Amino acid sequence: MRRFIYVGMFLLLFLFQNQLFSQVTPEKLKREGLEIGFKFPQSFNVLKEERERLFEINPLKTIPLTTTSYRVACNSNYCAFSLRDGKVIIYDLKRESIVVNKKFSGGPIYSVGFHPSKNIACFGERDGRVTIFDIDNKAVIHAIYELGKPVSDAEFSPDGTTLAVAYLGKGEISLYSAENYEILRSITPHEAGIYSINFSPDASLIAAGSRDKNVSVTSLKEEGLPTQLLREHRFLVLSLDFSENNDFLASGAGDCQLVVRQKRENLIATKPYFKWVHGDWVTAVKFFKDYLLTGSKDGRIRIFDFRSRQLLGDFKAGEHILSLDVTPDGKYLFAASEQILIYDFRKIAEIVGPATKASESELKGPGIITVSGRLKLIPKKEEDWLTLYGQDAKAYYIKGEPEFIERLTNLLAELGENNLVTLTGTQDGTYNISCHNVYKFDPDGNKTTESKCIRYYILDAAKIEEAIESDEEIPPPQRDQAEELKAKQAALSYTQQQAMMRQIIPIRGGKIESLNIRSPIKTMRVSFRDKDNKLINKTLLLTSNTVIAKKSLEGEEPMHLSVNSLQIGQKVSVEYVQDERKNEALFVTIIKE
Repeated sequence: MRRFIYVGMFLLLFLFQNQLFSQVTPEKLKREGLEIGFKFPQSFNVLKEERERLFEINPLKTIPLTTTSYRVACNSNYCAFSLRDGKVIIYDLKRESIVVNKKFSGGPIYSVGFHPSKNIACFGERDGRVTIFDIDNKAVIHAIYELGKPVSDAEFSPDGTTLAVAYLGKGEISLYSAENYEILRSITPHEAGIYSINFSPDASLIAAGSRDKNVSVTSLKEEGLPTQLLREHRFLVLSLDFSENNDFLASGAGDCQLVVRQKRENLIATKPYFKWVHGDWVTAVKFFKDYLLTGSKDGRIRIFDFRSRQLLGDFKAGEHILSLDVTPDGKYLFAASEQILIYDFRKIAEIVGPATKASESELKGPGIITVSGRLKLIPKKEEDWLTLYGQDAKAYYIKGEPEFIERLTNLLAELGENNLVTLTGTQDGTYNISCHNVYKFDPDGNKTTESKCIRYYILDAAKIEEAIESDEEIPPPQRDQAEELKAKQAALSYTQQQAMMRQIIPIRGGKIESLNIRSPIKTMRVSFRDKDNKLINKTLLLTSNTVIAKKSLEGEEPMHLSVNSLQIGQKVSVEYVQDERKNEALFVTIIKE
């Protein structure tokens, strides 16, 4: 009997284990060392495109392993692999054979990298050691010990002067001299551990991907320039790479997203240029010439024409692809997984076709601009706006990292109203509208309303180019007349609005021919005859600003109606405005049902 009770209890636990575990909070899981994050699902269109672009290719060579290979890196002569069991394998490209298969650590080796001009490799170990290894002489020439700091990544700078080392346990990067391996300085761009680092081709920037789900970009040449944080990912950022032309930065993460951003000078655009959701974690990103390759936990390798934002092809390579590299001559593609896979990259390029070259592409990502003007603090109910009234007669709402905004605010206090500041940042066309109404009364006591609206373009500023005192006259920002009209309309009665609307484009004796009010973008098509008796059809947007009313007795305010009151065949009069919003109906009066 007792045995049956135990069996019954076990079955109950088994049947209800999901409900039991669902009560465990993310905070508790994090305390126990488990990662909590979000994975984006692939859309139907992405799945369809990946199926259409899928091709088969067999590796030229497979090197079996008894453990997992975490990272691969290649130079012109060798490809090196770091392994979970503490070994490093080095493959000679000319001999097409393994020349080093040696255990360097008692724990996993998470990273491997090459000096840009020498056959010297660096290995980053979980035990907190970075080993510098001379491949030609097969000898360890130096070791850096960081006890208690598991090394997640180690990389030489492209100019060969610096060795950067990142750590799993904390958001710190140590920079060492590549000549004598003495510490130069440390930076802390993240609050949590770092998984991947990458230098820009000119060695002026270092990017890092972190457990905190952010990508950081830190300038190594310009002291005092704040670290830029890019916050698009929703889970661990696992891999990073700058394009060879130094104009793009790609990141792959546990949220299944590949995110590609444009780079201009020392800034990375905050708004992504291109994104692609994979079937599982994006564990490897690698630019080669005009291609971008990704490796994923779903076992697929994808090849993108990143400039035109297109998937060129994808193929199944293994169970989990953890790292990728292409030999500098473009002959081989190496993949690190449960085994080492070597592919003919030239054949892959033949299958997927050519990618768009930099000179042929028309890049339409968010712009990086430099603008000069006068800083002003605009009082608002919730919080004051830090703005820049530009020499280009535009107004900019300044946002950025808190430390940078504080620096600008202090600069405004220091220079006063006669400041002249030049800022560089990203501007993607989004804006805020600020309006205020001024009421005036004539001698007879009649009230008139004057509205003033300014469009503040959002500038994500990251660098101060210049800041001086100057009495140079700055033109007032251009006023947004369409928004002023709407603000004025909202402050007036129906009769006053009708009179005001006479200044806009009127339609008299119109008839509703078609109506679309079920979708998010609502429209109606109205037919009418112009002054030459020519039949005209006009499609108009119906927005939250559109006032709909029904004609009433003379002298009475008409009853305001909802958009559902409109019907095909109704006779209407319309006043609409024509601006960058196209044809927006501001006032619709139903004359006859």
